Amino acid sequence: MKSKIFIIALLAIFINSCKKNVNDDSDKLDNSGISIKRKLKDVIGGSQISINDAPYQIAVFRSDGGSAGGVILNQYWILTAAHVVTDANNGQQLATNQVTIKAGSSDVNGGITLNVDYIVRHPNYVSSSINNDIALIRLATPLSYDVNILPINYDKNVNSVAVNDLATVSGWGLISYNASNHTGTSPTNLYAANVRISTIEPNFLFTSPTGSSQQAPCYGDSGGPLTIGSGYTGKLLVGIVNGWGDCNVGAKGYARVSSYADWILSETGITDIPAIYTSITGPTTISRGGVEYIYSGKNIPSGATLTWTLPSNIGTITDGQGTSHVTIFTTSTGTQVIDSNIKLKVVDLNGNTKTVSYAIKLKSGR
Repeated sequence: MKSKIFIIALLAIFINSCKKNVNDDSDKLDNSGISIKRKLKDVIGGSQISINDAPYQIAVFRSDGGSAGGVILNQYWILTAAHVVTDANNGQQLATNQVTIKAGSSDVNGGITLNVDYIVRHPNYVSSSINNDIALIRLATPLSYDVNILPINYDKNVNSVAVNDLATVSGWGLISYNASNHTGTSPTNLYAANVRISTIEPNFLFTSPTGSSQQAPCYGDSGGPLTIGSGYTGKLLVGIVNGWGDCNVGAKGYARVSSYADWILSETGITDIPAIYTSITGPTTISRGGVEYIYSGKNIPSGATLTWTLPSNIGTITDGQGTSHVTIFTTSTGTQVIDSNIKLKVVDLNGNTKTVSYAIKLKSGR
């Protein structure tokens, strides 16, 4: 109960944040506490990450200039916080034409932009409360998956997390925060921070820093993911960032995803663990004559068995078979241009299998 009272007090500060005059390197906040100057910003005490480290992370943009975070559940559905899609002036849900989504880039100014055709807040959400601060957004057109745009499995088990577990929060929220005037500074790259689960309540998770300095979400991170596990397919979405007061101190609260799993299922029908979304990166044009090239598998399920294959008229695999990175040695015979593929077979711990191909062209000479 004490932690709920504490968070309610913080949310009051969060919702009543004032607009301030700031310099070009600072953010100002609208009266819902959502970042309005430079869109989404960065996590307190975090470090830069690539979007393919968190390909499920998206940015939510509002027509009033506000912005926040969200999480890809599948090609159509985004999970976020209810206050992200709420007008702070009247508590009403935003219209679909007031919200857009950006996905696929570490840079907040990059990626693709998608429109929205449906928004639903949790039926028990009230804008004056921190309870049930969770919402779903359906895209008007489906996302096309690639290495930078992928879904994440959401938590359906109340026993998935325990106090003292390590977790990761990511977003473009403020990297520094001045509580006296509600301003902060930030770059534009996606950030993440490791945090520790400090308190678990029926509908909430709370996190604290892992060390002596603060590590926490801040303004602009609302609606973004709190995950456990490592490696893309080893990660599980356990929390959705809610509101707070001073980003520099105190535990931070999240909607506990497992408590809302039945509601998410009823709205979206999503039940399956994400499929295998492995892809290959490396040079597309290679030369004859015993030249070495390296190819890598991305988004490989944790513990998966890997088998690379390469046609003999292209060359041989000389190092890394069974791992995510292989070295190939091109053939010295022949003169003709050959269009072919290097392939990677992936078998995950559940026995699911997928073979991915990557087109390559073998040419003569170096």
